[in-house]
Amino acid sequence: APHIWESQSDLTELDAWLGLARVTAGDLAGARTVFEEALATMSIWSNGFDGFSYMTPVVQMALAEILWKSSNEDRPRARRLVERAIVGFARLGSGRATEKAAAEQWYATHGE
Repeated sequence: APHIWESQSDLTELDAWLGLARVTAGDLAGARTVFEEALATMSIWSNGFDGFSYMTPVVQMALAEILWKSSNEDRPRARRLVERAIVGFARLGSGRATEKAAAEQWYATHGE
């Protein structure tokens, strides 16, 4: 039987991909809900990786973009999510350098 964190990992990855599909389809409200669920699931992991998945920074970036566009009140949280995404992409190594650079660029161009 799989460990509970493995099930959570699968759900998180599924939520991440569903959210990205909803963004592509123009359903930002639906995507936001799914991304929030993905981050909540990751935050309760007990897998020894502090709730981190290779999809964590992807979700953080996508949710940040939605938050930034939704209201001025959400912009500080959007910037915090991008800060975490930058760290997450760095944690994943040089294979994610392009995504890390894009996150850094987003952060630099989306001031408070």
